[in-house]
Amino acid sequence: MELQILTLHLLDSMPYTNAVVHESQRLGNIAPFNLPRLTTRDTTLAGFHLPEGTILISSLTAVLSDRNDWETPDVFSPEHFLQDGQFRKKEAFLPFTAGKRVCSGEQLARAELFLLFAALFQRFTFQAPKDMKFNLQVKMGLTTSPHSAGKILPHFSELLSFRVDDALSTVHTSPNVSASSIPVSH
Repeated sequence: MELQILTLHLLDSMPYTNAVVHESQRLGNIAPFNLPRLTTRDTTLAGFHLPEGTILISSLTAVLSDRNDWETPDVFSPEHFLQDGQFRKKEAFLPFTAGKRVCSGEQLARAELFLLFAALFQRFTFQAPKDMKFNLQVKMGLTTSPHSAGKILPHFSELLSFRVDDALSTVHTSPNVSASSIPVSH
């Protein structure tokens, strides 16, 4: 069997592969929080007054697993990105963050991920070992990492792990705003 040379021109003709790549990024999100933002003037966000100098840290994980945007947020389902067999973009898909400070390498990363996954799928068949159950739970820290059994060395994130509550308590916020009081839905 002769393998087709993969190019980005094939992206539109491979909607399921594109959906698998996007769903892998959504469910495998490794950056639970966006970089901190500082308000430069008094402002209102979702009905909350934020004085100048307030630090905001948004949860990308909350957006990528919001039940209002994802039918089954805890399940790997490329169908989240398919409609009538065609790839569909979703506004809630923000693995590279959004706005003025979106990752400058986003387009390159998207292209490389598609080409890499497509090449792997073209050449290999992937399947889980018999009787294996996947655990999609993660450990939270500066990054997320999968739970694993039988570790030899600690994962880097374990060396730097911290509790979210502890981290937020050291950040200056408005007395009227807490991490749990800001709605994350759009």
